[in-house]
Amino acid sequence: MHLGEIAVLGAALCYAAVKVRLAAKARLFPSDMLAAARLLAAASLAWVIFGISNLFQADVQWQLDISRLGTECWVLLMLSALISGVIATVLQAEGQRVVPPAQAQTIYATVPLFAAAYDLAFLAEPIEGKEIVAGVAILASAALSSTSDQ
Repeated sequence: MHLGEIAVLGAALCYAAVKVRLAAKARLFPSDMLAAARLLAAASLAWVIFGISNLFQADVQWQLDISRLGTECWVLLMLSALISGVIATVLQAEGQRVVPPAQAQTIYATVPLFAAAYDLAFLAEPIEGKEIVAGVAILASAALSSTSDQ
């Protein structure tokens, strides 16, 4: 297993742990406050990590790198922060007030389906057979988890 794969698995583990814990807190606090607090914490930690990496001269040319970013890149960064950061976080906190963690995780598993659809629509990349099989499995598990046990 490569370091990149380990990092992705670690991120998935952390992501799932947060989603399970969020379900308990989403019932106690307003979703907009939870979203703002999460994003503020993420931004604060990102600045701390950035500061520490600059102390150890990990990237001495960061100002030059940032100055090379074009307008399109800044627009994409802002849209990414707004759509996948703010809007998704508010919707997630609002939804997890009523959706149990196990069901929410299955619903979140549809992210690769949306990524594949965007890939096809915006990048014109074909979807492979194994991706179709995985997509069907994801949709089937989401449908199964949303059925009532009664």
